[in-house]
Amino acid sequence: SIPLYVMPKELVSSFSANLPLMWLSIYFDKPLLGLFSLALTFTQRPVGVLANTFEKVFYENSASKVAQRQPLWHDVRRFTLLLGGAALVVGTLAFLFAEPIFVFLFGNQWVGTGYYVRCLLPWMGVLVVTNSLAFVSNIFGTQRVDCGMQVAQLLLRIAALYVGIHQGSFQLAVFLFAAVSAVVQAVQLAWYLYQVHRYDKRLSESSE
Repeated sequence: SIPLYVMPKELVSSFSANLPLMWLSIYFDKPLLGLFSLALTFTQRPVGVLANTFEKVFYENSASKVAQRQPLWHDVRRFTLLLGGAALVVGTLAFLFAEPIFVFLFGNQWVGTGYYVRCLLPWMGVLVVTNSLAFVSNIFGTQRVDCGMQVAQLLLRIAALYVGIHQGSFQLAVFLFAAVSAVVQAVQLAWYLYQVHRYDKRLSESSE
């Protein structure tokens, strides 16, 4: 089932993530795209590096525990709370000081980047935790659900961008895009946590 669902999922995810820059470039000026692109690069890349690192470490450890029929929930719950708390603190600081930091680093021509950073922060905060737990679908063989969520996210993103384009507002398009992305990632995170909790519950019941 891995090639059947994982490959389409990755293709949909990649197309979906690049959709704003491809579609919005048709209707809006390049300076706006530049501000958004800078904000996206400086938020998404660190999140991607962190999530990939955590996911690899957790995958090996969790797969080993499942093979030995050991519980996972305590470790996963603790990790989620710690990383979520850290993301909240960093996100709050970035929300407050994004604009002056970007202007200081890149100059006055980048005034306005802070708005897009603030739009992206809730999504990135959830994304770093969700992607760190992406191994869950591989361990429990639920890649089909992940693929379905990516398709749902793509459709919601299309709708969000369409509303912004229809209203003639680049800022609205980015805000709605980031908002629906955050919601879908939150649902996916809840799905991962549910699977781990369900595994521990079944493990406990079988040992009684």
